Amino acid sequence: MEKAEILVIGGGIAGIGAAARLAEGGASVILLEAEDRLGYHSSGRSVAMFILNYGNATLRAINAASAPVFHDHASLTETPLLHDRGELVVAARHETDALDDYLANAAGMQRISPAEALELLPVLREEQLASAAWEPTAKEIDANALLQGFSRLLKAKGGRIITSARVEGLEYAAGLWQATTAAGRFAAPKVINAAGAWGDQLAGLAGIAPLGLVPMRRSIAVVPLPDGMDSSPWPM
Repeated sequence: MEKAEILVIGGGIAGIGAAARLAEGGASVILLEAEDRLGYHSSGRSVAMFILNYGNATLRAINAASAPVFHDHASLTETPLLHDRGELVVAARHETDALDDYLANAAGMQRISPAEALELLPVLREEQLASAAWEPTAKEIDANALLQGFSRLLKAKGGRIITSARVEGLEYAAGLWQATTAAGRFAAPKVINAAGAWGDQLAGLAGIAPLGLVPMRRSIAVVPLPDGMDSSPWPM
């Protein structure tokens, strides 16, 4: 049985980020990932954007606190983690009050006219567009560079990444959490549950009451564009 000070279960961006920073601080860390590679689920399939005004007040404070990590990226990657994209928020007539509330608590956003919104995103339906706002500081995140940067940092600080290691059992004995996986048994006095949508399933193995997390499939719509139309500069 392999031992460490901390087991991190889940190799998405939350798990690999936590593991890398803990190892950087001097802890011995083993990260267990159920799939055969890191970032297999949400972290590798989401639209990765850094939006300062995303979420409620708590999330916005977290966003602001994380900004220096993206801008001062030298410890993780030689290439920039953020790229210009911008965020356009649009509202139909029945949604203008909600947009007003959103803007009241936003920083760095500006209200723009429907005509200006159409210039940024010409496929919008003009007759449906009542109001809009623009966040120019919203950036596209190079998700793979961030994931691989944390992976390299974790390994450089002596951490271990074990893939294809789905946790099938988790019990506490003799002062250690002991995880049973297809890749072997691992133990540590502390465990970080970074299993994302599968967090309840992992918690259940440890005898912890669920929170109501449910894994869901993601869907996208692929829309054909008119000939000659370039979507590469469009905002989020």
